[in-house]
Amino acid sequence: MSSKKPIIGISSDVLEGKNTIYSYRVYGVKDMYVDSINASGGVSFVLPVTNDDDIIRAYVNHVDGVVLTGGKDINPLRWDEEPREEIGESNNLRDSFDLKLVEYAIEYKKPILGICRGLQVINIFLGGTLYQDVSYSKGQYIKHAQKGDTHVGTHHIMIEENSILHSVLGPEYIVNSLHHLSIKDLGKNLKVTAMSNDGIVEAIESTNDNYILALQFHPEAMSASDEGIKRLLDQFVSDCV
Repeated sequence: MSSKKPIIGISSDVLEGKNTIYSYRVYGVKDMYVDSINASGGVSFVLPVTNDDDIIRAYVNHVDGVVLTGGKDINPLRWDEEPREEIGESNNLRDSFDLKLVEYAIEYKKPILGICRGLQVINIFLGGTLYQDVSYSKGQYIKHAQKGDTHVGTHHIMIEENSILHSVLGPEYIVNSLHHLSIKDLGKNLKVTAMSNDGIVEAIESTNDNYILALQFHPEAMSASDEGIKRLLDQFVSDCV
């Protein structure tokens, strides 16, 4: 790894709040995202949500890589579907912000790490679709919204050769699982690089010269205690130099 520490932009979430005087928004991320990137040699830079295109461009232009974090469901109107019974809460401001981050990261050739919702945002931006709940997919039988400690892996993934994921983790790994949406139709210029045993897409990567590594699981929750997952984040940060 270069002696230069790459600056990694981390997308923030939107939380609505109010007190006795006024209502407000909080833009922030869970500490695990920041701590895991810093532990892997990066300098975390939290990107506050905005709808200003010029500011989003400036964010991406001034970082060496982008992490798209987990969070609320994406509005299914983003892929031209009406909401179904199992869809959860969404935030249109954040949806727009995250999609713009993907757009400009691709335009400026900045590496992207998508985590959970981040994987789903990337797939939607590139023309794919999602199952609004894993129960709507055929053959799903694994529990994909685990209970208990998030740093513990709970199910296997099968990993494809000739992928970033395979080069670090090998052909099979045990990961955590904290989602209920999943990829249905794959977006353009993407390939599936890992699947669960019940057919849920667990990782995607780019098929062209854009650097995209997107994971349906949460490496930031596992990296402090799992050597393989730590190496995966090390690899991403190293590739941002």
